[in-house]
Amino acid sequence: VNNSNSNRADIIYLNSRPTIYLDGRVNVNRPLSIAAHEYQHLIHANYGNLNTFQNEGQSEYSEILHGFPGRNPNHLSNPVEIDRYLYTWRRNSPLVLRDYERASLLHSYIAERLDIFQLGSITRSAQGFNPAYAQALSGEPVTFQDLLFEFHIANFVNNTSIGDGRFGYD
Repeated sequence: VNNSNSNRADIIYLNSRPTIYLDGRVNVNRPLSIAAHEYQHLIHANYGNLNTFQNEGQSEYSEILHGFPGRNPNHLSNPVEIDRYLYTWRRNSPLVLRDYERASLLHSYIAERLDIFQLGSITRSAQGFNPAYAQALSGEPVTFQDLLFEFHIANFVNNTSIGDGRFGYD
């Protein structure tokens, strides 16, 4: 609340350049995916217990939920990125785009594997990291550890015709 750039100020910032104006062309639809992304951050600000990876993963999925294409998981073609610690977040580095890709892919997988309401419960979690995911999985016959194994297999084989659809993406 003391920082005017904070989501806790209940303000969504949408820069007009390059968001609306890019290369001399006007596109008022371009900022809509950003608005969906930032709106999730406002919701999270009410709860505020997720780490950056989780908060950004939720916001990335918010874009997809609203019909925008989301990020391509280009990090999967780089062995160093595949082997990176899941919650890595490289601030002030162009490599942070790979972190957004990883967060987006995990949260998309959870939404497809469970449903959007369970994914949404992550934002409302009283704790971050694994407990937030475990809360979303409560009542499910799968643990977060098992879900992570399935997520990594899905990233490798991406085939929904095996494992009751859990080893791939729609």
